[in-house]
Amino acid sequence: MKIARIWYVVGIVASLCWTIPTLVFAQQSAEFFVSPKGNDKSPGTEQRPWKTVANAIKKVQAFRTENPGIKVQLYFRDGAYPVEEMLSLSGNGSEAPLELVAYPGETPVLTGDVRIKRWKQVTDRTVLNRLAPEVRGKIWQADLKKAGVESFGTTIEREDRLDLYWQ
Repeated sequence: MKIARIWYVVGIVASLCWTIPTLVFAQQSAEFFVSPKGNDKSPGTEQRPWKTVANAIKKVQAFRTENPGIKVQLYFRDGAYPVEEMLSLSGNGSEAPLELVAYPGETPVLTGDVRIKRWKQVTDRTVLNRLAPEVRGKIWQADLKKAGVESFGTTIEREDRLDLYWQ
């Protein structure tokens, strides 16, 4: 009877030694979510994600300040994320990494691009008369300031020029 009781106690201790570290380490990470369909006033959960990259980084940095030592995974759902300012991330060391992760099976894109939607054909005769006749009906214009483009870069430095992509 004593031997059975000893084995019973050994079994309980062994299972606790196996279970407790698993529970402790399982709680040492946090997940947050970002989606173009989200809301920055949301809690950043999978069901109620944040909307913008800047807000997500700000909230995650605050979380990491309050919870040092906890690994954070920031999942980005499918879609385009406009980034208007340089992102600044600070680390808490290798014990508590911050991972920016694409949600499984999805393709998020962080971009500094601005989509210009209000294009119109050039109709000003003084402008059209300066162009070759074969291109006159093919020239379009947009008001970049009204479209939200505030920085036009410089024409001197190649790295700082405004680029235009047509699709």
